[in-house]
Amino acid sequence: MTKTLIPAIAIAFLTLFSVSCKKEKAEETPTPVVKAPNPATKSMLNAIELSEPHDGALYSYILMTENPSDGSWTKSELKSGHAWFGNDQNTEDVGELSINGNPLVNEHDPSQLDWYFGTSNDSANVDQWTATGERKYPAFSVTDSTPYPEVTNLVITPAVLTSTSDITVTYSANDATAVVIIAYTASGKSVSTVEMDSGTKTVTFSAKQLKELLDDSPGVFVQLLPVKLTLRPVGAKNYYFVKELVYLRQIPIN
Repeated sequence: MTKTLIPAIAIAFLTLFSVSCKKEKAEETPTPVVKAPNPATKSMLNAIELSEPHDGALYSYILMTENPSDGSWTKSELKSGHAWFGNDQNTEDVGELSINGNPLVNEHDPSQLDWYFGTSNDSANVDQWTATGERKYPAFSVTDSTPYPEVTNLVITPAVLTSTSDITVTYSANDATAVVIIAYTASGKSVSTVEMDSGTKTVTFSAKQLKELLDDSPGVFVQLLPVKLTLRPVGAKNYYFVKELVYLRQIPIN
């Protein structure tokens, strides 16, 4: 069984369907299985393992920018695209792959993210994925119009951490398959949780959980990532199309 990883890229380090086939199967609603994150691999990825048969996954995600004056969040105008085919640990070629006309790099450096990756200068829900095809992966052109799963009423406290502080994250999510919350440092140490239900949630990382992070860094990054998964047939293949928003805040340590 291939493991599908949901990217939670550490933005601090990155400045970063209709299917074109004659016959289309019905969409399936995936049942995710939570998998613990491994921040040492694939540039701070968090992971959700999927049990349904699939041949690859295509991810589209946008950084949410916070307005300090009123605490509101808006989408940035830079969308990131990632994809893998065959095996997420060592992706197979599908020829040239693009998102919204922007080519993705096919990276095979083991020290880097070993997937297709690139960016698109827009924040629209609609993504056009195009591949020229290679060997056992036929060419395709797919439009994914799935909305990004935004959250509301997001509150992250405290403004400054101390050795006795907890981190508390409160939010409301109505259309996400899962919401990933992760606190981490620049060196990759982290604590995390995955919430599978919709509605209003409060997640707390205790001072005891955060102790190793506080000893390691002058600040802690907190990410909240609502994720929407759609499993779709593309010809004879089945691909996951993933939409994700990245809410990010850095909390200094006193």
